[in-house]
Amino acid sequence: MQMPRFISIGLVAAVLSTPVMAQIVVADEGSTQAMRSRLAAALTRYGRAVLGTDPMSVEGLLAGTHFLDAATQLNPEDASAWRLLLRSALLVEREDLVAEAIPEIVRLDPGDTTARLQRLWQVLDDAKTLREKSRLADQLLTPEVIKVIGPDVAARLMLRMGLLHRRAGEVDTFMNMLDGALMLDPNYRDAMALRAGLLEELEQSDPVAWTRILVQLHLADLTDAGAAAELGLYLLHHGAYAASARMLSMARALEAASGKDAGAALDADLITAFWASGDFEAAEMLLQEREQLLDEAYQAMSASQSDQRLTPLEVARIKGPLPPKLAMIGVMIAADREDASELTDALATAVEAADDLDLLRLEQDLSESVRIPNFNRLLGLLLVFNGSTGAIEEVESRIQEMEPLDEDKQALVDAALGRMPSSEERVSVLRAQAPQSAVASLVLANLLLENGEKQEAARVLLATWRRSPGTLLGMLARHRLSAILNAPIPMEDLAQSMSAVLASVPAVTDRYPFEPSLAVLMRAEARERRVDVFDPVIVDCTIANHTGMPMAIGPNGPIRDLVLFAPSVDQPYGSGTSGAPVLVDIAQRLQIPAHGELEFSLDLRTTWVGDTLNLRPLNGAVVSSLVYFNPRVATAQQSRRPSPRSGPLGSKYEIEPVRVDGQRVTDVWIRSAIDNLRDASAKDDAITMTLLGCVVNDQDATAAPTELSADSESEIVATLIEAWPRLDVVSQRWIATAMPESDRLNGLWSLIQGSTDSIMRQIVLMRIVGRYSSPEKALEEPVVTAGLRSNDDAIRRLAEWIEATLQLRAEQLYGNEGNITPGP
Repeated sequence: MQMPRFISIGLVAAVLSTPVMAQIVVADEGSTQAMRSRLAAALTRYGRAVLGTDPMSVEGLLAGTHFLDAATQLNPEDASAWRLLLRSALLVEREDLVAEAIPEIVRLDPGDTTARLQRLWQVLDDAKTLREKSRLADQLLTPEVIKVIGPDVAARLMLRMGLLHRRAGEVDTFMNMLDGALMLDPNYRDAMALRAGLLEELEQSDPVAWTRILVQLHLADLTDAGAAAELGLYLLHHGAYAASARMLSMARALEAASGKDAGAALDADLITAFWASGDFEAAEMLLQEREQLLDEAYQAMSASQSDQRLTPLEVARIKGPLPPKLAMIGVMIAADREDASELTDALATAVEAADDLDLLRLEQDLSESVRIPNFNRLLGLLLVFNGSTGAIEEVESRIQEMEPLDEDKQALVDAALGRMPSSEERVSVLRAQAPQSAVASLVLANLLLENGEKQEAARVLLATWRRSPGTLLGMLARHRLSAILNAPIPMEDLAQSMSAVLASVPAVTDRYPFEPSLAVLMRAEARERRVDVFDPVIVDCTIANHTGMPMAIGPNGPIRDLVLFAPSVDQPYGSGTSGAPVLVDIAQRLQIPAHGELEFSLDLRTTWVGDTLNLRPLNGAVVSSLVYFNPRVATAQQSRRPSPRSGPLGSKYEIEPVRVDGQRVTDVWIRSAIDNLRDASAKDDAITMTLLGCVVNDQDATAAPTELSADSESEIVATLIEAWPRLDVVSQRWIATAMPESDRLNGLWSLIQGSTDSIMRQIVLMRIVGRYSSPEKALEEPVVTAGLRSNDDAIRRLAEWIEATLQLRAEQLYGNEGNITPGP
């Protein structure tokens, strides 16, 4: 029975907006929202640090998740904090936190289709039987509800239900739901790939239909070099040479954008497609480029392995071995130049390539059955291009040593070399083998031309090409036929139909690997160019889809679900600091619609930048950052260390520097700050206390902001201790994250470390991790010892993670555990 419309939509509204376990803990009422946000940012920073530790441990995952949970309780209106909590909760399988986070994300960002889908999946998973799941899915997949949840979410729900029906043996229902998912979202790549797998028989039975499927897969992810190469090779196999060259060029460009060498095999296919389509110049240029790359690689390897130091001239003379397929293409290109010496050299290169491959296979101790095909191909090449009799007989002899030639192959060689008494007998032997052998066909065509039978030779070449348009010899037959007729040979009807399918792909897509901004572009800018001393440093980013089709967001693209930030901090009286890159998950949408945008932001204080800024807040700082969209990692040429780069459809953006104000320290300011702290009604006591603590701490620094007398220092410390009990718990916790640790401030730190508050004790534990350069001293800290014995699960887990982290650091420093002071 179908539910009434208002009940279905009401069900969805309830599912999406109501937390399963709403347990938001309201922070201390005496704290301001700004202070709660500051503390939330600090706890998020701790969570990132713990979760980002390598190697990852269960204790670290649980401790990091607890920090993020506390951050969302402090600042429940921050969707980015909830997203971080959701990711970590999924890792530690905290279903209660997952159930809490998803509705909050949907509430704060109704456009977050990823969270919306996870919430609906969660509801479906709660249903116990397939019948219950189907009944619920029927309610969620009505036209009225689809308008609410969106077709992209509905498509994924439908496919998931379809897979459940398939598992239950209900294949027809599965197929209907798969088709329905694609109707809802024609660019849903997982559904497209699944459908392609089910229709794989079209590859042989209907090449045009299969080409359409491959084109759809290519358009669904314009960064997938493998899909582009597969489509290009399929077109090449069926004689659509120009279309094949287009797709193989795309695949090569995408590999280059990924920082990879496309490889000799892909280049060989692309050179072949260029040559077969009549673009001889492009074929020759790419062949020369690939030969140069092979030479450079071989020269570098030879120079590094040589016992004697080679001169640059000696290195430059070293030539790398060509793969046999490239050498064969080189022969075909050389044959067009009408220069006998060039063809002779190309054939000699082909012989060397076959010898090099055979030598490699001998070193690998491969059987003769693996080695023979290499020489059979070489023998055919020499026969087709009228190689010297001596070279042909040499290859024939090598094959005979491994395995005697069968009767037909021996007859073919005899006919090609003129070992038969008459031309008629040679033609008869070759004509008998021509329908099964492209080599025999081409040799026969040569013989017929020598006999003046041009028309008959043309027929033989035409039949050869039509039998195997995707092979090198088939293409050679077409090429020679064109030379006989002195006119280009049109494509077959099938190849034309397949080329027409590819022609529907906009030509601008060919430029995307080189000009990614035509497809998608990211902009990043600081929300404010100047911020106060402890205020957030927020970078706002926008990703714009410039194409006329949706672009999915996910680990496999075309829009990667991670954006990489590479921040740096410059502070007076210190060198610039660049820490580890920060990865930001942007999978808050399943896809960016055609000509649509995705916006997200990052508070750099939730990363290591916050710790760096807190080291010298009085001096101020300048924060810069590079932002990489669709990032990849490369090896820097100078340092040989991993370095971020932009990948396919990616871009790099540099935000304008943000000035973080410091505090000008004067005697007047110090006196005013002390007086304000003694006034119970004063605002921002926590910030004032932290800055005064920095003044005291900086007395040990070379560039102290001001020189304090012993009495002034004592007065400041006494005032801090006096003001401490008046602060709300949120302010106290935040001070513990930002206050410098110094012997001069021992009185205040004794109050901080003596707190029984769980979050405060966890903050104190986190401060220990980076306090000591010697890990074993950190392990001796009483706070760590007490944490390991704590009855509070959160404190104990964090202490266990700290112990494991410090033990690992000590092992890295000393090489064994013998010098490490054992824990209690």
